[in-house]
Amino acid sequence: MHGVGLRAFLEAEHEDFSRASSILLQVFNNLLRTQYRKDSKFRRLNIASSSFLGNVVDVPGVLDLLFEVGFEEDSSSNEHLCFPVTTSMTAVAQARNAIQHAIINSALKEHPSSFSGNPNQSTPTNPPATNATQPSLTKACATTPFPDPVHAQHQKAFQAQMLSFTRQVLRYEDQALQAEIRKRLPVVRLTSEAEGLVQSNDEFANLPSDQRSAAVKNCMLYLLLKWFKQEFFQWVNNSKCDTCGSESDPLPMTQSTLHLFFPTAEDSTYQASRVEIFRCRGCGAVLRFPRYNDVRKLLDTRRGRCGEWANCFTACCRALGFEARYVQDNADHVWTEVYSDLDKRWLHADSCETALDQPLIYESGWGKKLAYVFAFSKDEVVDVTWRYSANFEELQERRNRVAEAWLRSRMAQLSNRLQVRLSSKERSAIRQRRFEELVEFLRPRSAKGSELTGRISGSLTWRLARGEMGWDGARNGGNVHKPYVIVPTEEEIGDKKLILQYDPVTDIQLRGTQRTNGFASAAFELENIERKVETDWRMVYLARTPGSDSGRISWKIDCSGSGVWMDGFSVKVPGTTFHSGRVDAKLVLDYDMPESGPRPTDTEAPRVVDIVPEVGTTSIKWLTPAKCLVCCVTLSGGDGQEAWLHAQMLRESLDNQDEKLRNIFMLEVHLA
Repeated sequence: MHGVGLRAFLEAEHEDFSRASSILLQVFNNLLRTQYRKDSKFRRLNIASSSFLGNVVDVPGVLDLLFEVGFEEDSSSNEHLCFPVTTSMTAVAQARNAIQHAIINSALKEHPSSFSGNPNQSTPTNPPATNATQPSLTKACATTPFPDPVHAQHQKAFQAQMLSFTRQVLRYEDQALQAEIRKRLPVVRLTSEAEGLVQSNDEFANLPSDQRSAAVKNCMLYLLLKWFKQEFFQWVNNSKCDTCGSESDPLPMTQSTLHLFFPTAEDSTYQASRVEIFRCRGCGAVLRFPRYNDVRKLLDTRRGRCGEWANCFTACCRALGFEARYVQDNADHVWTEVYSDLDKRWLHADSCETALDQPLIYESGWGKKLAYVFAFSKDEVVDVTWRYSANFEELQERRNRVAEAWLRSRMAQLSNRLQVRLSSKERSAIRQRRFEELVEFLRPRSAKGSELTGRISGSLTWRLARGEMGWDGARNGGNVHKPYVIVPTEEEIGDKKLILQYDPVTDIQLRGTQRTNGFASAAFELENIERKVETDWRMVYLARTPGSDSGRISWKIDCSGSGVWMDGFSVKVPGTTFHSGRVDAKLVLDYDMPESGPRPTDTEAPRVVDIVPEVGTTSIKWLTPAKCLVCCVTLSGGDGQEAWLHAQMLRESLDNQDEKLRNIFMLEVHLA
């Protein structure tokens, strides 16, 4: 086989060829291994997958080669190629053999001694010291490949990733960048709320000052996660059209559209190595989604997927003085780790999930089959896979891409290069911390329901991750909610009505002409309720705090001593439920009952009035004047780890500009 695509691929730059060849070999070998199975899943190739887009599609000749060996465009999917059952596998075998031959020849030319059988061949693990202030990463990643060309390709891929991510985290140390990040963060607010959380808990009252400061930092990390998810960054599925506002669909990658997927010079300036293309459903415009890696650019766009989220969030952590690592799952996810001086260990922090110290969430919650998880910081590159698994035996079986000794050696070399600028005392402290981390890995763990916390029990971090310290208390400086009682004003008495409204989109409570911020500003009772903002789905609602079994909020109107009474009401409490979630609303009334004589009937003076949240406005008028009314809403039920999300109040789109059509809370009382 001597097609144009194959020749172009074999002549590609060494790094590009190395990056793509292992994936192509896997594709071809899977096809050949299952060639007699007409229903083989390997006959369909997902060219829109992250691994394919990130490592293969931009390499010269690859797409042409796939068409040359027999792949065709899949008529049922824009993201797949298919290999017809009637097509011969001869070209596939020839292409596979040609790539393997090229790999072996390249390895022989670069490292002939590796294939000579010389038992004395070795690779130094301690590079010579250098006086340079910036570590030489390229030298630290010098390689000696396995005799097996497939393992050699995995080595090169691992080294390229380690080098790339290490360079990325070193950019976080730019002092000008950190200063710019701090300008974007609500540092004063987060600090105040974190201090309030600690002050509101008696167990921290007698802590030494250093431990108290460490507790405040843990609280601040938790609050930073919440803020980043709910108020700052936005998840991108398909791009929305800037012209007409319509949704879009991925544009298929074909030979005719391939040029659209390459980054422009401006994209490359902001470290976008690839671009996703969409077509607007409304106006048909072609939309570009460059996958930026430059933190300054991400501070402006504030959107992306897990790569952009973890990149920007880790940089934010460094800007606030946290010791932070960028963590990469070799499969398809990235997140952050932050060192806790209070817990004396590294904490898992996933900004996409608002997950703090839940390392088993991926294996036990998502069902991921982890194999390699690496953490990158300014001081070291380390293997932290064991923190994220409760099944060490199965994990070990999956770690077969490279030899463990080789992996340890390369990480040690790179870490040594990063630490050349440190004093011997600082290097010793890092070694001691790493030793303690390895001891931690030896302790088997198991996921516990929705907690997924690992070994700690009852610590500050454990409760923060479950919302047990009261998010709304944190937003009020750590104070317990103070009951608020609504008393009719002279203006309301004159109008013979009192109207209270809350709009979840603006987070404004309106009473006549008086406007106050926050849904809790006029609440009588408040327990485990918070306002949620989904920046990715552009929705807002009230729900209970994560991990709580129920949440409750109420409003109380008291006419005692005001000279007026209540003889009717209108109330609107929109509720939304999923699975077994429940939204229960009711009014509880109190009357000035006579001590003797006939008492009013339930029709004349109902004690409790049930409200159906799913319907519109509930209105009732009664005969016996009431002096006090309490409107109470309870959220409960739900299934699984996210049960707290399955009962919601006032769910509304952030993009709904028509105030009259929004799902708002409204309580109107008739005064007599």
